[in-house]
Amino acid sequence: MKKLPIILTSIGVMLVCSYFAGVWYFQDHFLPTQTIQGVNVGLTTATEAITLIDTAIAEQEMKIEVVDNTVGLDLGTLGVTIDSTALAEQTLAGQQTWLWPFAFVQVEATQTQEYQINQEVMKQALFNAGITNPEGKVAASNATIEKTETNFALTTEVSGTVLNPDKTYELVAKAVAQGEDSVSVVDARELPSVQAEQLQPVIDTANKMSANDQILTVREETITIPAKQIFAWVNIVDNETVVIDEAAISSYVQAFVNDYTVMATARTLDTTTMQQSGGIEGSTIAVGETTKALVAAIKSEKKQTTPATLSQISSPTHIQGVGETYVQISIQDQHLWYYQNGKLVLESAVITGDETQGWGTITGVYSIQAKERDAVLEGYSYGWDYSVPVKYWMPIYSDGTGIHDASWHSTFGGTIYRGGGSHGCVNLPPAIAEQLFNSVSVGTPVVIYQ
Repeated sequence: MKKLPIILTSIGVMLVCSYFAGVWYFQDHFLPTQTIQGVNVGLTTATEAITLIDTAIAEQEMKIEVVDNTVGLDLGTLGVTIDSTALAEQTLAGQQTWLWPFAFVQVEATQTQEYQINQEVMKQALFNAGITNPEGKVAASNATIEKTETNFALTTEVSGTVLNPDKTYELVAKAVAQGEDSVSVVDARELPSVQAEQLQPVIDTANKMSANDQILTVREETITIPAKQIFAWVNIVDNETVVIDEAAISSYVQAFVNDYTVMATARTLDTTTMQQSGGIEGSTIAVGETTKALVAAIKSEKKQTTPATLSQISSPTHIQGVGETYVQISIQDQHLWYYQNGKLVLESAVITGDETQGWGTITGVYSIQAKERDAVLEGYSYGWDYSVPVKYWMPIYSDGTGIHDASWHSTFGGTIYRGGGSHGCVNLPPAIAEQLFNSVSVGTPVVIYQ
């Protein structure tokens, strides 16, 4: 019994010595259950732990699912690291070494740190592993439209197997940062920008436009334009716009003009009574308007009967009793002709006197009374005196009526003279006025009629 106290004292001394030995030991060793970044570093020094951590991270495999297979790369190859030294030293310094006996039964909280990723190293590793290297892969291609001999056909898009390097890097880097051990990069594929579903409506429209014959009527006659011809006029531009070749249609219509033109016959002007007699109006296909009508018919996607637009051909007026050289002016046609020795050498649209103001140009047989360059025409209108300079002045009557250039007008002919006409003179485009001025002589007859 006397030895029991001695034994208990010895045990106590041994426990105290063991405890303090443990406190001293765990000053530079990790507690038994300590983990760092998922690696068990218990009972190791900081230097040993650093080696274990770096090795474990470098050898950790990331499985990368690509389009047609899975590639495994370790994190070291992918340029993934952590500051293991700082993390190990920080963890060791924060240990509660005086509680080390409890560490054998209590699991220490694991210490972690965000991964550090070398972007260039990771991108190069992904390329070297064939993941982002386009060689041997199928490139993405857009859906396209092809015009065959009979219709417009669709070639569907190809998604391909080429991965976008930047998108692939982002997906892998995100998986690493989240601690994942696998990632799919299929979504990093370079996809076509034009899909078949985008083009199908365009193809349908083009095929419908060119599926039917079109009928063109000229007076009582019918011309059938076959669908094959219409197909040649329909095209698709930039895979998105259906266009119709109006120039080709215009040429097609133009080919019928000579066959379907009815020529006018000449009228005779009695210079005594200024009355016209005889003659019939002619007509021809108005190419521009007929072309527009055919284009509208084709765009309707249905078989249509389109009447050709006809333009009238006015009967020429044959003037007797004034010789072979004369100036002829029609107020109704707003046109001037100059005949020299029986041949037409000059013609032009004109603007005559404004009939709405009571300034209509006089009719009858007159003559060029004088030729004056750089003249100034003076008169009175709307309560104001006017003074208008002209370059080519050819008076034909004593009341001041004459023929001259009118540079203030940009267009001539039509119905301009009703509301926008002159005070009675015959206005010409400057270039025509100069030609007429240089061609006529004083005394040349001028015949003006309605």
